[in-house]
Amino acid sequence: MDSLINKGPEAPVQHFWWWIGYPPDHPLILELGNERHQYGRSLNSPALKWELGRWYHVAVVFQSDDKQSTATHYRDGLALGTQTADEPFHSGDHDFLVGAYGGLHFLNGVLDEVKIWDRPLSPDEINRE
Repeated sequence: MDSLINKGPEAPVQHFWWWIGYPPDHPLILELGNERHQYGRSLNSPALKWELGRWYHVAVVFQSDDKQSTATHYRDGLALGTQTADEPFHSGDHDFLVGAYGGLHFLNGVLDEVKIWDRPLSPDEINRE
């Protein structure tokens, strides 16, 4: 598993973790916590193949209100799919980590130009990035 970004521990409730999942599927996974899913609920992309030594542009657009949360994963400008959960998610005031999940999981690779917005980007905006 390769951690992309993380905010907060896996418990209690206030965390998010975006990572590349386990073999053989290797999906992009946005794991989120709330009161109902203290240890996380995952919103995943479909299975992905990754080539060593190749750069990828990855993005996730996440939106949450009081009733529903939605995540759309992108790779190289293409939407990979959208998942929705009928519950809100949030993060607390924990440290924000890039390329690591606490002291447990680290990215086996390189991250460049990490950007975070305070609003959902459109597919066109993601392609421009």
